[in-house]
Amino acid sequence: MNKLLVVITGLALFTLCGVCDAGESKAVNSSQALGNVLLDGKPEVQFDKLVFSVKPQYMLSNSAHDGTYGAEVSLGYYFSKYCGAQLSLGYIDTDSVIQNYSVDIIAKYPYENFFLNGNDVVKFEPYALLGQGLHDNLVNGWLTRLGLGVNLEVIPLNGTVLFVEGIYNLVANDVVDYTTVGVGVRISF
Repeated sequence: MNKLLVVITGLALFTLCGVCDAGESKAVNSSQALGNVLLDGKPEVQFDKLVFSVKPQYMLSNSAHDGTYGAEVSLGYYFSKYCGAQLSLGYIDTDSVIQNYSVDIIAKYPYENFFLNGNDVVKFEPYALLGQGLHDNLVNGWLTRLGLGVNLEVIPLNGTVLFVEGIYNLVANDVVDYTTVGVGVRISF
């Protein structure tokens, strides 16, 4: 059943990336592109391509290690403003130290000039992720990650955004599945 859920979720994310990205393609000839560069001094960029993320995280829903802390770092690349991939390394400080290594596919839907309590929020991007990787602990196993999150940029900081994320981790080899939640910073370059 878990494998079927992962396959269906993966197909849904890939479909979402393709459907959302299909409407964004437009033909631009070289004189139009050059005109945009000359008028603004820089080319138009619709999304941040390369991003680095760091977040402290808190472990939930694991009876043996409930309430433990850790951190996660990731390096991601976005193919469009709707879809990307990231490499992640997670660490949770339990008695045996849990480490997760994964590759995640991310589907997001950005909102421009989103209003929240009267403040003009420049970026509000809910996203979903699906990842596969390795859970390294006393018992190692294949790892599947399903997550939801939101990127939020309240003040324009040159591509730096805050994000909130929750990830459900399904682990093979009789390891108890667990959830991590965290708030972090995502920096684009």
